Amino acid sequence: GGEFQSTLGIGNGRIAVDSKGAVYASFAVIHPTLGPLDFLMKAQPNRIVDFTRELFIAPADLALDATGNIYLVASTTADDLPVTAGAYQADRNPGAQSDLYLAMLDPTASSLLAATYVGGTRSDIAAGLVVFPQATGVVYVSGSTLSDDFPVGLSAFQPSHHGAFGYDGFAVGIDLTRMTLLGSTFLGGGRDDVLSDIAIDHAGKVHVVGQTNSPDFPLADPWLGRYSDGAPITGFLHSFDMVVGTFD
Repeated sequence: GGEFQSTLGIGNGRIAVDSKGAVYASFAVIHPTLGPLDFLMKAQPNRIVDFTRELFIAPADLALDATGNIYLVASTTADDLPVTAGAYQADRNPGAQSDLYLAMLDPTASSLLAATYVGGTRSDIAAGLVVFPQATGVVYVSGSTLSDDFPVGLSAFQPSHHGAFGYDGFAVGIDLTRMTLLGSTFLGGGRDDVLSDIAIDHAGKVHVVGQTNSPDFPLADPWLGRYSDGAPITGFLHSFDMVVGTFD
């Protein structure tokens, strides 16, 4: 096959590729009077553009399921984003610095199939998004939060926020078709911790990667030891079961 390049716009674009090689890319352009506008484009490997749709928010990450449905996650301070009937959280938390916003679009990005806010009463920042491959509408999101009341599951590996002076990481699973919380946990120590990306295997085990400057960050059989004061921010890789809350 060949290659092609195109200049799309400005901003932090996100990209996903389906099983047939079609590319979905988000990007922003500056309108002379309206300011930044966010778009989603689908392009085939032969350079044919299937569609370009205006989005109502700039996604922090994009994902696709096996049937072509499009998922996006973002951090937002907007109170008027569209949500669907029975949303897990129909409104942004009053006074929150930012909440998560999750949406599921049809394969042409022309219909909103499901959408909800998720978050606590302080700052919640989205980073990574992955679709569970064996169930339509099931997504997992990673990021960081200042919210002590960020929604967590009853069997969470870490049920409470540990970062009294900073962010804790979080991983949360949501079934957007049923609008139910499948599992959620904080992950962090006493300082700043961020879960920058997330993946899930076919057995349902969640894998996250991120950064920390917490000397007490929870570890199991670490390869390289713990973070120590004065060291650069340290990366980490974790795997855990979101449902039962066990940690490997």
